[in-house]
Order: sequence, then structure tokens, then C-alpha cells
Amino acid sequence: MSQVRTGLLTTSAGGEVVLRRVMVRVVSGPSRGSEALLEEGTLVLGSHPDADLLIQDPTVSRFHAELGLLADGIRVRDLGSTNGTFVGESRIEVAVLPPASELRVGKSRIELTPADVPVPDAPPEATRFGTLVGESAVMRRVFGLLEGAAASDVPLLLEGEAGTGKSEAAESVHRASARAGGPFVVLDLSVASDVDAHVARAQGGTLVLDRLERLSAPQAAALVAMLDRRERGELDLRAIGTSRLDLRQRVEEGAMRRDLYFHLAAVRVVMPPLRERREDVP
Repeated sequence: MSQVRTGLLTTSAGGEVVLRRVMVRVVSGPSRGSEALLEEGTLVLGSHPDADLLIQDPTVSRFHAELGLLADGIRVRDLGSTNGTFVGESRIEVAVLPPASELRVGKSRIELTPADVPVPDAPPEATRFGTLVGESAVMRRVFGLLEGAAASDVPLLLEGEAGTGKSEAAESVHRASARAGGPFVVLDLSVASDVDAHVARAQGGTLVLDRLERLSAPQAAALVAMLDRRERGELDLRAIGTSRLDLRQRVEEGAMRRDLYFHLAAVRVVMPPLRERREDVP
């Protein structure tokens, strides 16, 4: 398969595979014109020279706010600043914004502009990824996303109906990743399970959070705490979630925690059913 640039890969509104990029630019204040590209990982705004985007504004704290890419937007987190991080007139601690947005740190206004890079479909000869096989254009798009996800270590969310290959995709990503030599642990959230025990077993490898649409409130709280610890570098594992339902819709319905969804949806891949890819029917 062709080499895929690493980063956050997702599907655009038009259905094409893109490498998510956001240009972060100071549009008012002493550092007007300063900019930085938000790619994989996070970008810190602040007045300290070690900040990823240096803002020389006395109302901006040394490490003021952190931006992180998600498949569906940008997570903004205030880092305990003195003068606050604002979206509109609202002071926020954590918020998720669309890729085209504005925010304010101290008295400096920041503009976020999409800069996605289209990623070509896998070539026609690339008819498999791990144990997944398919010749249709939609599956080659999926293979491109999964290959990019395997080259990264960010959380991955796999959605799709029963029988669409979510489990096979999760294991294939693990086997193609830098964690292939580590454990591959599946936590079935449709039954009562010891989250901490599964997390301990998955150290150095991949933890699959299976059947996310069935998790209980206590399980959700435990997973948010676990993913926070992972983000802080306290845990050494890669998280892959699977769901038969559209979790974005579950969030909007109030049936799933928004913070859990945005932790997991760094890369989101929807596995298509066979009826949408007749070319792959033997």
C-alpha cells in the first residue's frame, strides 16, 4: 500500500479522506500576524518562549491554552490562565469548536482556519488492509484511513453496523502499528467488566473499548479518567473504540458523555455495510 502521511485522518463533508490541518493565527493584539499550524497532537498558546505559538501580550499567561485536533473539530482547553480563554463572550475551561472558529486569549484574538490536505484513495491494487479485503472505492478510502491511523498513536473510533468488520479493523490497525509487539486487549462494555484490570493488561499495547453504545455511567466515568491519564502520559496504551451506533448522535441525544466522545474521536472511521459496496460481493 502507498505511504500515507501521518496525522489525523478523517473524512470531509464531501466524503473524501483528508489529513486534518488547522492554521492558528493571531489576528489582533501585539503579536498580530503570528501563526502556527495545528497538526497531530496539541498546540499550546502562550507568552513563554517554549509555547508552540508565542503571543507577546501581557494579558496572556505563559502557557495559556491548548488546542487539539479531533475528527469533528478542535478541542480548546484553558491551562489555568489568569485572564481566561473566551469563545464569544463565554469564558471556557474546555470547549469543542468547529474548524473555522475564533477565540480570545487575554486581549488577543485568535482565528482558526481549516487547512485540510486531501489524501488520495489507496491505489486500485491495494485491495486489503490486514485481514480486511475489498476492491470498492469506499473500502479503499477506509483502508487509507486505517493505514494512517496505524501510523499514528491517537485514539481511534470505529463505527458501523454489526458484521461490517470493526473488530477486524481494530486488530489490523494494532498489527500494523508500532504497538504490534504489545498486548491486544478487548474490553466488552456490554457486560460488567473491571476497567482497571483491562487497562493494566493493555499497557504497552492496544485497548479496544468494544460496544461503546452499551456502556454504563460508571464505565463512562472510568474511561474518561483513563483517557485523561493516557493524555497526560501516565498510561502507555492506544485506545480504539467500537460502536454499532452513531456516537455523535448519541451525544446530541444526551445518551453519551460528550467528553468521552471527543477523547476517542481523534480519528473516526465508519465501516460501510456490504450493501453499499456491491463490488466486494464475491
